[in-house]
Amino acid sequence: MFALCKKVLQYNSFVLKHNYICSQCERVLQSDEQMYAWWYVNSNKKTQVSRILKNEWTSKVQDRLQCPSCHGQVVMTTQFNNYDPPLIGISIGNANVQITASLAIQFDELNHNVKYRLCGIIYHGSFHFTARIIDKATVHITTSQRVTYRKRPQILQIIPHF
Repeated sequence: MFALCKKVLQYNSFVLKHNYICSQCERVLQSDEQMYAWWYVNSNKKTQVSRILKNEWTSKVQDRLQCPSCHGQVVMTTQFNNYDPPLIGISIGNANVQITASLAIQFDELNHNVKYRLCGIIYHGSFHFTARIIDKATVHITTSQRVTYRKRPQILQIIPHF
């Protein structure tokens, strides 16, 4: 699933970079580019996806790293590309992460939020999956048994795939 998400959500330029910078001499020691708009989130306590991502992208002191030139403290910063990804994917690791119908993400320091609407959920396990594709009025559910359910208010249709 990870490989599929990376391939589908891959862009020509980086989506974000984690820069490891010395807090004293401001030397960039390392820069890791992420070319896809997909993230794995997990939590030990109940929390929302937006809080986990905000925490992930907040600058962090790297306790075990020192600048080789001046021995200053290294800080990891997150830099986003100049565009907002039109589609993002989030893989949720456990039931503590709460899913909401919409998600606002701040991709830059200008404090403007990009709003995303939930458009699909895929549940998967060892030998099965269930996908829900969500538009404004309908929830489409597809299972590994090749059956699609279209749910509308008070109507449920079952349509087999051929």
